[in-house]
Amino acid sequence: MRKIVTAVLLGATSLSALALAQTPTPAPAPAAPAAQAAPATPAADDPVVARVNGLTVNRSEVEQLRENLPPQYQQVPFDVLFPIILDRLIDMKLMAAAGRVDRLNDDAEVRRRVAAYEDRVIGDVYMTRAIAQTMSEDAVRARVEQAQRAAPATQQIHARHILVAQEQQARDIIAELQRGGDFAAIARQRSIDPGGRQDGGDLGWFGEGDMVPEFFAAATRIADGQISAEPVRTQFGWHVIKVEGRRTQTASAESLRDRVVSDMTQEAIDGLVQRLRQGAQIERFNADGTPRAPGPLQMVPQQQQPVAPSGPARTR
Repeated sequence: MRKIVTAVLLGATSLSALALAQTPTPAPAPAAPAAQAAPATPAADDPVVARVNGLTVNRSEVEQLRENLPPQYQQVPFDVLFPIILDRLIDMKLMAAAGRVDRLNDDAEVRRRVAAYEDRVIGDVYMTRAIAQTMSEDAVRARVEQAQRAAPATQQIHARHILVAQEQQARDIIAELQRGGDFAAIARQRSIDPGGRQDGGDLGWFGEGDMVPEFFAAATRIADGQISAEPVRTQFGWHVIKVEGRRTQTASAESLRDRVVSDMTQEAIDGLVQRLRQGAQIERFNADGTPRAPGPLQMVPQQQQPVAPSGPARTR
């Protein structure tokens, strides 16, 4: 874990970023590090977690570097990542201080890279604050309510199932149930679906698209409180289905909020970029520096990630 995260951190950080974070204005002389020593009483919510030759490392620096990690590593508990990130920050402090001794803070390449990083940070903060002005809680709530009114109501089914490998096994179970057998007890004893055995075959509520088509189509034909008269075959095996009930479900505010916020954020970004471009004089050139006609801004849509199956008959 330590080697992997360290390698990722090496790719996610740069000395120019650290230099900008430590010194908004490049120091004129090697003596500058001494001026960056920790205050006697640091803020309680941002404690000093290390000192390197008098330079402080605060908890907020660890948290910021953690945010640069890919999502899968951000899921690792903070206590596990903390010593790894702290070691990386200590190394960065040491290298930055050594670079200042060599007067790299006056180096043309360093100044160019710090300026480029500064532009990105200023642009990001400007965009974030501009979006926040249009993303009030009242505005989000109004859009969520609008989305709820526009979303069609969906029919959901609450069902149980018993999954077996052979058709004759399913037919034997149907006959046993017709003689008064207990569905949940038989599911716990004989279903080859692990979740079905544990929960008495209970699949909870589901709608169209949540189950494979054959299973959902069969469930829609079964009356409430009844079982399937014939075994239902899917790619997982043979099912005996019992429908417990039906309901009409409207989209909840919670289920719509993330999509609404995403849509509003993208709209705010598009509007902001459009306003800035309308008031700007922009000249475009080809890769070799020769002039070319201006072209439209190309926005690349985000791709939705597929949802992994969560059960033998479920598709999501």
